[in-house]
Amino acid sequence: GMVGSVNRLFSLSDNPFMFREIPFLPVKAAAKNQGLRFTVDAADVPAMNVWLMPGDTVGSGDYQTFMAQLCATQIRDWLSAGQQGRALLWRGETSRPVQASDITVLVRNRLEAAQVREALQTLGIPSVYLSNRDSVFETLEAQELLWLLQAVLAPERENTLRSALATSMFGLTAL
Repeated sequence: GMVGSVNRLFSLSDNPFMFREIPFLPVKAAAKNQGLRFTVDAADVPAMNVWLMPGDTVGSGDYQTFMAQLCATQIRDWLSAGQQGRALLWRGETSRPVQASDITVLVRNRLEAAQVREALQTLGIPSVYLSNRDSVFETLEAQELLWLLQAVLAPERENTLRSALATSMFGLTAL
């Protein structure tokens, strides 16, 4: 499924993250999910698709809008096929029609989420946005990593070094 597709995609490159120091390590899907399948009209649906926007030069705003609309259209088609009993989720030999609660769209940030939600709303499909933050960069872990990197870059700055040492990564306590 999806985990295998991600493993294959990232394994195509010797250096998928641009830095040799960051390796890609393949993972396995949870045992309970290994038998899951999704079919439309009795044909297996690939776990991953790559969509390209036609045209030679495309602005990022147009691209994001196009992809949000394409995503919403795909979801509409799957839900419609599910209502007709043509889009099925399989666990082993047991199947059931796909429904909205089975579908999750992962986005980078609140802006992308808003674009997908707007495209879904245009097609009359309700959606829910679930996030504790707008971005992974707004987490405490990201802030602590920034402090650590700043201390590595300028260890002579005492306040920067203290901030890094005070992070949960070092597990130190004040005296």
